[in-house]
Amino acid sequence: MALCDAIDHPRVGVTIDTFHANIEEKDLPQAISSAGRRLKHVHASENDRGLLGSGHVDFPGIIRTLREIGYSGSLMIEGFGYSPEETTAPGALWADIHVSPADIAFQGAQYLASLR
Repeated sequence: MALCDAIDHPRVGVTIDTFHANIEEKDLPQAISSAGRRLKHVHASENDRGLLGSGHVDFPGIIRTLREIGYSGSLMIEGFGYSPEETTAPGALWADIHVSPADIAFQGAQYLASLR
């Protein structure tokens, strides 16, 4: 954030990736609050990159904090679904074979919408 402040340009900011922040941050909502106006982009991903809401990432707290800071940037869903057509894709190694990329996107969007 200090680098963002030093550059002081409206197109320079912070991205929060909830998968990685889940590893590095003790409190994701607090990390988002700390980024404040510098936050430009959010990647929503569960701790195992599965269906949002199926793991332990605090999405209710994250969404609440995004609202509190007046976040109006992009929020994208990031995950690995299994697709039998893509046998060398990351989802073939890490994903639940019962969860498709479409499930990650559509069920994730429904879950996030339910947190309003």
